[in-house]
Amino acid sequence: MPNDDDRLVRRTRLDGSVNPVWYGWYYDAQGRQITKSTRHTDRRAAARVRVQWERDAAEPDHARARSAVLVDAIELLLQNRKEQAAAGRKAAATFGFYREKTGHWLRLLGEDFLLAQLAGTEGARHVDRYITQRRNEWAVPPRPEQKDKDGKAVRAARPGRHVSENTISKELVALRAALKLAKRRDVDLVSGTIAVRRSYNHETTKGGHGDLIPVAMPLRPYLAEAMLSSRSEYVFPAADGSMRSEETKLQQVLGRALARAGMVQGYLHICRRKGCEHKEKTKDRALRHCPKCNMKVWPKAIPRPMRFHDLRGTTATLLARAGVGPVVAQRFLRHSDPRLTANIYSRVDLADLQAGIDRMGIPSAATASPP
Repeated sequence: MPNDDDRLVRRTRLDGSVNPVWYGWYYDAQGRQITKSTRHTDRRAAARVRVQWERDAAEPDHARARSAVLVDAIELLLQNRKEQAAAGRKAAATFGFYREKTGHWLRLLGEDFLLAQLAGTEGARHVDRYITQRRNEWAVPPRPEQKDKDGKAVRAARPGRHVSENTISKELVALRAALKLAKRRDVDLVSGTIAVRRSYNHETTKGGHGDLIPVAMPLRPYLAEAMLSSRSEYVFPAADGSMRSEETKLQQVLGRALARAGMVQGYLHICRRKGCEHKEKTKDRALRHCPKCNMKVWPKAIPRPMRFHDLRGTTATLLARAGVGPVVAQRFLRHSDPRLTANIYSRVDLADLQAGIDRMGIPSAATASPP
């Protein structure tokens, strides 16, 4: 965060001394200038608070995301586990496990508990308080001895058993899974948004500003699965959990994805017998044998020649074909001018031209009235 934020000021007191607390100003959604105390004496901390105000005013969805509550995160987790169980990727008992364990968090913290309160030292205090409460609860309540009217014991007394540490640790696992989905830095599946704020290891983007981009509803389960599978703070980390290198060959990653989806130019069938080196290009991957040695040949997909950056043009074109306005497409692609989106990124082919002229409703020869 830069230290030269010109929207931060310090006020002078009546006695002439300078108040060490920084005040910041920003414009709200109606264009009014709002000045408030940041409650910070450190300039960098004050700048972060002021930028957050500005962002909340410009992006109401982000402000709602920051007010997400515990029940939102738990419902998101349970929905994900239920879909996995229905698809056969998880056992039905797994869904029951998370439903039972997260229920205790809702009972003790409350459904309207803010997720933001589970961050930092404040979050640690809430978790410690939860653990203390659970340790004092009975897993099996004590039962006194029961006697009949003659004073004869009919049921022996039973000592109680408190909730075990193993049970509490499983409840912590369930909470971490819910928070992992709902609150992972720039991905917020509660509100269904991805925050674009940085460019690799730079603190800002090329345009110098951040944006919230909505996630398409059909894609959210895949994103949730990736977040739960990741063991680090990154959604798609490297094999060791670290951030991927800037030299990562994304075109190869895209090529493998296209091959798995069957979006290929064809297949190259290669004989793997040593010294044979027979190769044959075909349109399908049906089983074939080498004409030289009669050994089975190995089909290798030939992906379409597409760069990772070309996906931006694909997105713009699909949005245009769906009838989405150029201003909305501009916000998705984060362009400074909608003309850039329309003229460069939106591709028009013969089918688009045909669909456009057919909308004119020109009467055909069969329906046209005679002159």
